[in-house]
Amino acid sequence: MRPLPRRRHVPGWLPLAVPGGLAVTIALAGPFVVDDDATTSRGRPFLSPERGLPLGTDHLGRDVWSVLLDSGVTLVALPLLATLFGTAAGTAFGMLTGWYGGRLSAMGLRISELMLVVPPLLIAVLAFNAVSGSGIAAIVAVIAVLGVPATMRFTRAATSTVVARGYIDHAVALGTRGPAILVREVLPTIIAPVLADAGLRLVGALYLIASVGFLGLGGAVLESSWAGMVADNVVGVPLNPWAMVAPAVCLVALAVSVNLLADRLADTYRGSLR
Repeated sequence: MRPLPRRRHVPGWLPLAVPGGLAVTIALAGPFVVDDDATTSRGRPFLSPERGLPLGTDHLGRDVWSVLLDSGVTLVALPLLATLFGTAAGTAFGMLTGWYGGRLSAMGLRISELMLVVPPLLIAVLAFNAVSGSGIAAIVAVIAVLGVPATMRFTRAATSTVVARGYIDHAVALGTRGPAILVREVLPTIIAPVLADAGLRLVGALYLIASVGFLGLGGAVLESSWAGMVADNVVGVPLNPWAMVAPAVCLVALAVSVNLLADRLADTYRGSLR
C-alpha cells in the first residue's frame, strides 16, 4: 500500500492575514489598474449594480468599484508611516528613561500618563481643527505623537527588565558607555516585543485615521479614502448600499487582520522578556 500523503502544515497566521491581505492588495494595486476616466461621473447618483457598474454608482455618480480601487492606499500608507515614526520615537524615549531612571523617567511617565488620560480621538479632532487643510505630514505627525506615550511606557518597562540582567552589569564594568549598551545589548533583546506592540499601535492608528476621515477632517487627503467613501455615501444606503458597504468591508477586513496578527505576535513574544 502506498503511504498516505503528508498533510502540509498551514501556518496559524495565514488565515488571519488573508482578509487584510486582500484589502492591502486592492489598496496598493488599485491605483495602477484604474485610469482617470474610470473615476468620473458615469450616471445618476446611487444607481444599483448593473452591467459595467458592478457596485453601482456613488453620491457623485461615479463607478463605486473604480473609486474603491483608487481610494485605499491612503488608509494603508498613513497608519504605517505614523506607526513607524511613533514607534521609533517612543522606543528611543522609553529606552532612555528605562536606562537613566530618576527625574527623567518620572517626567516621561507623568507626560505619558497625561496624554493617555485624554481620548486620542479628541486630541486628533482638536489638532486637525487647528490645522486648516490638513495634509499628509500633519496627519502622520499627529497620529505618530499620539502613539508615542504607550510605546514609551512599554519600552521603558522592557528596558528596565533587561538592564537588571547580569550581562548588562558586565558591559558596564568593562567601561562600555550607556548609549552603546542600549544599541548593542538592550535593543536586540527588546526589538521583537516592541515590533509586536507596534502592530497594536498600527491598529490604533488605522482606527484613528479612519475615524477622522469619517468625521470629514483631514482635508482632501482623507476625503478620497475608504473612510471618506463611507461618510459620503451613508445617505444613499437605501438606494445603493454597496457604495458604503464595499469600503466599510475593506476597512473592517484590514483592521481585523492587523489586530489578530498583532495579538498573535504579542502572545508569541510576551514571555521573551521574563
